[in-house]
Amino acid sequence: MKELAWQPVRAVDIKNPISENYTRMVTTLQPHMLKAIAENSIVHSQLRFYEWARVWHMHNDEIVEQKSLSGVLYDTSHGLDFYSGKSLLSRLFDQLGMNIAWKSIKEKEYPWLSLHETAELFHEDVRIGTAGIVEQATVKKLSPAGGTIFIFELNADYLVNYKKPVVRFESLSKYPSVRRDVSIMIVASADADTLIGVIKNVDRRIVAVDLIDFFSKPEWKDQKAMTFAVEIEDKEKTMITEEVDALWNQVIAQLQQQGAVIR
Repeated sequence: MKELAWQPVRAVDIKNPISENYTRMVTTLQPHMLKAIAENSIVHSQLRFYEWARVWHMHNDEIVEQKSLSGVLYDTSHGLDFYSGKSLLSRLFDQLGMNIAWKSIKEKEYPWLSLHETAELFHEDVRIGTAGIVEQATVKKLSPAGGTIFIFELNADYLVNYKKPVVRFESLSKYPSVRRDVSIMIVASADADTLIGVIKNVDRRIVAVDLIDFFSKPEWKDQKAMTFAVEIEDKEKTMITEEVDALWNQVIAQLQQQGAVIR
């Protein structure tokens, strides 16, 4: 914790500790994950660690005990970033049948997290955890080889108690869909899930929106480029060009209201 320049808040003190290094109950598993990277990154260029354990914290005058699931990914080959980490973690949510909203954070919960590459995870308006990239300053402290670290921590009690919804068959549409791509420049703090929601809310005939590419350049400063694939489908008829164009103009207008510049 000294190396991470962090001390836990709302920690549960132990009345009769057996060591001066163990005077408080664990509040988060993330320091354990980062320590595992520090101890093994000297001899490995790629690492993955996971831990399922209990954590404790004080809420008012009550001690709250909770199961927690944490994981960390480490890579020195530049093959790891926020979106590849998100994609891997999303496989878990897909298996559980959970629709997770990834929302950008306004302030860091832990000093090792990157403000613009960390998200809070929500399921049906319930916050179930965080996931994001570790600051490069912390990475350099942990590993002489540098690299990228993606770390997450989830409320394991919530995952265990969640009941997977029943999947019902829905027949395929008899009418063809239309796909269009849109590339934008937008502030670096903008998150993909919010923009996907903005696009989907334009019209019920927008059946799918996927982020297919993103990148940034040092000279862009606080800007990044993003490209979305939008699938449009009317289940009652084949859409004509004029209808698609009118709907597409609404999509462009909504993105521009979010501060996006169409490329």
